[in-house]
Amino acid sequence: MSNLAEKSNQSYQAAVLLLSKEYYCSSLQCSYFSCLQSAKNLIIESGVNLDEFERLTRENGSHNVIIEETFKIIENSGLRGATFVDLMNNIKRWRKAAVYGLEITLPDTANSAIVRCNTIRNAVNDSLKRI
Repeated sequence: MSNLAEKSNQSYQAAVLLLSKEYYCSSLQCSYFSCLQSAKNLIIESGVNLDEFERLTRENGSHNVIIEETFKIIENSGLRGATFVDLMNNIKRWRKAAVYGLEITLPDTANSAIVRCNTIRNAVNDSLKRI
């Protein structure tokens, strides 16, 4: 298992643990970063030119580039990349609200983030098996 895949697993486990301790904002953040780590691992494993990838992330924001590149890989593997993008954007929006917004993150939102994260990680892992 790669380092990023292991980090993604740890972030996912942390999200579940934090949810059980009622740290909803932190749980949501861990869910989001678990997805990003998993997605970046797929990008690296797919053989993307890392120099070009790093240039794109500097110019366009790393999270957006990771989402876009992962979408392309998932689509090319024969799976539905649009679902990945929709789910990632949900978690990303919730994370921004949790971190920068004035409202308290609700347990239902944190729980939904974990469910979506699990779906995203499964899609990424399915794509990894096809490359």
